[in-house]
Amino acid sequence: MKKESIIPKIITLVLGVFLCAYIGYQAYRALYNPVSTVGAVYTEVDDVVEMSGYIIRDEKLLAKAPGSGVLELNMQEGERVASGSAVAVIYKDEASAGKNQQVASLSEQIDRISKLYSQSGESYDIDAANDKVSDAAIAIHTMVQEGVSNNSREMCEEFKMQTLVREYIYRDKSELLSVINELKKEKDRLGAQRAIIKRIYSPAAGYFSQYTDGYENVFTPDLVLNSTPSQYEETVGKYAVSDNSNIGKLISTNKWYFAATIDEQSAKRLKVGKEMTLKFRDKALPQVLGEVERISDPEGGRVLVVFSCTTHISDFTKIRNIKADAVIKTYKGLKVPREALRVSEDGKNGVYCLVDSQVKFKPVNIIFEKDSYYVSEYDSTDTKSLLLYDEIVVSAKNLENRKIIK
Repeated sequence: MKKESIIPKIITLVLGVFLCAYIGYQAYRALYNPVSTVGAVYTEVDDVVEMSGYIIRDEKLLAKAPGSGVLELNMQEGERVASGSAVAVIYKDEASAGKNQQVASLSEQIDRISKLYSQSGESYDIDAANDKVSDAAIAIHTMVQEGVSNNSREMCEEFKMQTLVREYIYRDKSELLSVINELKKEKDRLGAQRAIIKRIYSPAAGYFSQYTDGYENVFTPDLVLNSTPSQYEETVGKYAVSDNSNIGKLISTNKWYFAATIDEQSAKRLKVGKEMTLKFRDKALPQVLGEVERISDPEGGRVLVVFSCTTHISDFTKIRNIKADAVIKTYKGLKVPREALRVSEDGKNGVYCLVDSQVKFKPVNIIFEKDSYYVSEYDSTDTKSLLLYDEIVVSAKNLENRKIIK
């Protein structure tokens, strides 16, 4: 009797274990997806030659700064300078320099109100004026957030002008003329009190920069257009020192050069006379077009390459050493992870995609590759090839075309 009573218990136990195992297996299948996928996204990738080099310009140092007095610059960094124009003024003392700043501020106010005077009589709306002030302020905020300063002066001037329009929106012409005359009187009074020792004039036309680094007479266009790679690198290694005794420098032409030594193999991808896009690693700087001006003979596996550019960038006048990429070609297509690429039985490259719980093999035409992914040609009309947002299978076991993934 004891033996017979044990058997039902054993059967019940076995059935219980089997039931638990079955439930666990079904839960595993429901919760665990053995297929890992990633969406096919559109991408643009540059094939580049990476460089670290120097900016070379035709630069002339301006006059030495005075031993006494207060120096005030009349030019902004990177501003165009006419031949014979006053670059700087030396005042007797701080008080005179301060009065000159007041005179400059009054001149700006007079110009803006005079412009408004010429526009008076037009129909203005206070709401529209407020909107223009707001738009100008937002534009300046966006410029600061993005780190772009090429047209900062113009944007600030626009903000001041729109603020002035709002302030004087209901005044008639006689009131505006009275304000202008009062400002002119104050300007003349302060101007008469300034004590100027000397004015410094530009010897030629060009672009002004107050930054000097000691390379002005070392790194010249003639040097980089005629040097060997070793001569260039020797010049780079020289300890250039600026004693800051000059008030600045004049960049006499808008043509400048970017020079760098690169390995011989990379240099073979460049061609003299070819125009290429230069993208700087400093994202605040815009990309520019440059022409390959020179490729030197190789020396010890190194080659000196020189690009010439004519795009003027105001902040560029402060920069000497910079990293840049010369764009050989830009590839556009779909991004394919390296681990997702498969080869079919007939030798075609492709990827498996998960479509409605079914694995489908889609051919791809690889046009470029990076360290972690490929770029596949994209044709939106070819429904049999890889399409945008397809779920690419990155990892899975026992994949085959038309397989159902439960």
